[in-house]
Amino acid sequence: MSIQAFIKSSPLKGKAICSAIFQALSDQVFSVNKLIAEIPSLKPADRGNCMEAIVLYTELNPTLFPIAVVPNLEAILCDNAPRVQWECARCIALLAPIMTVNWHKHINALLINAKQGGTVVRWSAAKALLAIYLSDLTTYAFLKLELETCIQLEEKNSIQKIYKQAFK
Repeated sequence: MSIQAFIKSSPLKGKAICSAIFQALSDQVFSVNKLIAEIPSLKPADRGNCMEAIVLYTELNPTLFPIAVVPNLEAILCDNAPRVQWECARCIALLAPIMTVNWHKHINALLINAKQGGTVVRWSAAKALLAIYLSDLTTYAFLKLELETCIQLEEKNSIQKIYKQAFK
């Protein structure tokens, strides 16, 4: 069954469908790979619900996230739906500390979101950028200057505080 068919057949709506998708992930009805592959074909609200379910699943045990689909997260960061962007950034923030992967393409998309997105998009992008930077200070040393720029551009103190954690 496709995720689209699952969503259409469900009487649930809103956050309840997100919980149902999370449960389906937990019960191995769907895999993270399958959800990530199908996200582009879904409506914006369904894309957001799928990404949130993936975040909830990843929060339980980030090591269960398949490393092979990490490159696909970069395209999801560029989604035009803000909720999809911030949920994807939340997922990256969970994965960066435990996965040794090349995050450079993700960084470019996160920096765009950090500078142009709404408050929640900027907040989650800041969390992901910080997690990537702290995951390998040598590889991502160039990010220090970018984080300093983000602090200067950011209007919200709460988001500035996230970036400032890199300098403690």
